[in-house]
Amino acid sequence: MNAIYLLGTMGLKEAQIVEKTDSYVGLLIKIPSGQNMLVTEEYIQQSLNEAGKLATESALSDYDTDGSPITVSKVRFTSKGLVAKQYQTPYGEIYLQSASFWWFYLLSA
Repeated sequence: MNAIYLLGTMGLKEAQIVEKTDSYVGLLIKIPSGQNMLVTEEYIQQSLNEAGKLATESALSDYDTDGSPITVSKVRFTSKGLVAKQYQTPYGEIYLQSASFWWFYLLSA
């Protein structure tokens, strides 16, 4: 299970993937109670952003290639392997291992 734990000045927030199928991702979000409504709203926002990062990371991983060679027109792309990449999301930055490709021109025989 993937989980993100964010410990900041306002306490511990948690978002975690509890179930993943071909049709959905189930998330568990724990939001601590704040001393007042303003603090509680900040906890809610931070926790939902962490959940959004997890869901986006899961979706990007699902749609990533397996690294098999790809040929487009006369250009062949082969995998360099997994490379650490940074993605900007509406919920904040995420870092993910993703396939990266070299390209080669194929010559006709």
